[in-house]
Amino acid sequence: MQSILENYHSVKNEIQAASVLKPKCRLVVVSKFQGADRIRLLLAEGHRVFGESRLEEALGKWPSLLQDFPDTKLHYIGALQSRKIKDIVRMFDVVQSIDRVEAAARIAREIVAQGRNLSCFIQVNIGREPQKSGVFPEHFERLFRQCVDEYALKISGVMCIPPACEKPAPYFSKMKAIQERFDLPELSMGMSSDYLTAIEYGATIVRVGAKILGSR
Repeated sequence: MQSILENYHSVKNEIQAASVLKPKCRLVVVSKFQGADRIRLLLAEGHRVFGESRLEEALGKWPSLLQDFPDTKLHYIGALQSRKIKDIVRMFDVVQSIDRVEAAARIAREIVAQGRNLSCFIQVNIGREPQKSGVFPEHFERLFRQCVDEYALKISGVMCIPPACEKPAPYFSKMKAIQERFDLPELSMGMSSDYLTAIEYGATIVRVGAKILGSR
């Protein structure tokens, strides 16, 4: 368990150093497939922002953790299935993975019904990979306008997962251009293997799991 804390502080220090000449970047610790005891270690250390991509798993471990650490913020970073959106809106504070108008409409309805105040990101399939979620870049503006104008969603930023076997920098550059064009405050990109590169290209949020909590 001590190695988790060592990993955590190492990553935090790297992020801080890389952000000196860039916009301040925040760390979302990705805790999917990790047990509550490992997460609790980081909570006790003071970390309060975590990402999950599987609703059932999150429902199984986070309610008790949130009772003990109620100021924790949870980011949903997985694919959105319509039948799960009600519970996603209930549990999470940020949804990073809006990728289609149907999901946006359902989220908007649940936000009103539940009286929630969620921050939402649009996920961009920046590498145009058929196996990944996300709107293609050329369709981004239409989805963004629908989210804001038709459904009154609070779109705070954009998120991406670049192709695994390619250099991420060109994709991060394209994401930065989208963020700037639409004047969005948040840019979520970069994971365990490339978060320092993401910071170079202006990420305001990086999502790091394995490098802190170990392999799952």
